[in-house]
Amino acid sequence: MFVLSGRLNEADSKYLDDIFTNNQGIIRYTAVRILKNHSEEDVKDCVMDVFCIACIKIDDLKASPNPTGWLVNTAKNVCMNFIRRSATVYKHGVEESEEYIFTQSSFENDIVENMVYEEWMRDHVTTRILHMLNKSEREYYNLKYRKGLSAEDIAKRKNKSIGSVRVGISRMEKNIRRIVLRREFEKNK
Repeated sequence: MFVLSGRLNEADSKYLDDIFTNNQGIIRYTAVRILKNHSEEDVKDCVMDVFCIACIKIDDLKASPNPTGWLVNTAKNVCMNFIRRSATVYKHGVEESEEYIFTQSSFENDIVENMVYEEWMRDHVTTRILHMLNKSEREYYNLKYRKGLSAEDIAKRKNKSIGSVRVGISRMEKNIRRIVLRREFEKNK
């Protein structure tokens, strides 16, 4: 069972453990299907993001009449946001985000606006979480997740052993999980 503390009580912890154990396959399948041209590591990152969102929005998840559907929709949104963030084009030697033209009904526009708001909230929360990490952990985060470097590439860049880098990345990820699960980012607004 996940060890959760802070605002999540033991019942919520058990609920999350059960729901993720029962739905991990479909969440992963959804991520693999949407991220078919991306790496296995990208799929794992998106599945982890779904778990983090479920922890943050546990009340919404518990109130949902269909928790599996809620998790699948969250996985779809996370994967689409990942694709949108990673879609870049190079114009005149400068990296720019690709622009998307939406021609949708008002219902679809509401969905898009909601997705944009959720993405902004997620980015806002991510910023607060990153400020809670130490300098070394933030550096590992930026190299691994923002620049997409492998542990081997980070080791070469930082002139460290690959084992040292893997330990640093593991500690950074453990610290992020602790901050998210304890909802510490809410205390440092």
